[in-house]
Amino acid sequence: MHDQIREYEAFCERHSDWAVTMVERLVTRESPTTDKAAVDRCGAALAGYLNDIEADVTLLPQDSAGDHLFAELGDGPNQVLLLGHFDTVWPVGQLKRMPLQQKGHRLFGPGTFDMKGGIAIGMLAARAVLEVGMTPAARVAMLWTSDEETGSATS
Repeated sequence: MHDQIREYEAFCERHSDWAVTMVERLVTRESPTTDKAAVDRCGAALAGYLNDIEADVTLLPQDSAGDHLFAELGDGPNQVLLLGHFDTVWPVGQLKRMPLQQKGHRLFGPGTFDMKGGIAIGMLAARAVLEVGMTPAARVAMLWTSDEETGSATS
């Protein structure tokens, strides 16, 4: 078991730049909950990353909020669900007032912690499980929503 954990850890370390780049790209696509067009642009970038890791991506269109994304990887008999959101409380233009910065091994900026960083970590973990070569007993499903900051009414 410890060897398997070390393999996952090594994979994540080798691909940490991928995750950091994803966070940077998602953060620079500002996505305030109340701006559907902005949230959808961020969602399109996220869908691109999901496609890059060969996830089966389903767009869940919304009228009054940004579109949600559902993605699946693998085909095991069970399912593990990762749930998160890519909308933020920050208005478009916040990056001018509070620019994205890297200090050492940390990123700072609107949406890095809540929760675009969490999305990148979840996707990196899913990649590790599937790419290290160990067959998971479960599909990895991801539901990334666009309206958490206003109460998740459409998700």
